[in-house]
Amino acid sequence: TYPELFAAVGAHSGLPHGSARDMVGAMSVMAQGSAGFGWGPDQDAGTDRETAIPVIVFQGDGDTRVHCSNAARIIAQFVPETAPGCVRQPDVVAMQGGVRCVLTRYIHTSGAPLGELWMLSGMTHAWSGGSPEGSFSEPRGPDASREMVRFFLSLQG
Repeated sequence: TYPELFAAVGAHSGLPHGSARDMVGAMSVMAQGSAGFGWGPDQDAGTDRETAIPVIVFQGDGDTRVHCSNAARIIAQFVPETAPGCVRQPDVVAMQGGVRCVLTRYIHTSGAPLGELWMLSGMTHAWSGGSPEGSFSEPRGPDASREMVRFFLSLQG
């Protein structure tokens, strides 16, 4: 909503921007996924490096609270694959902390990072790499906090 204030977005088990207008709507989108993106085609973040808002998203495919389709819709809001300059790199599949991760990266033709989508196999509604003492945290898998910081720092190049 305010690209002049925010340099990037990090989301974990979240909903697409504008996909719900109230709590009932949010609960529906959480459970079933969003039907749309919330923004119209003239309001998306695009991939122009002057206006794009890079995004990194984490989602467990075993999450029964937030439907995993929301993760791809968040990416699509900020990094439409059909936008000029957007390149989707081949998926990287790896094990991190005992969790199978499928990482999809999007870059601009200039080489600048545009987005990352981390799909975590079998992970439920929990912060990946979180403290075992915390609620809604899963110590297995990639450290989402560390990866978000890495992604944000990569934007300073």
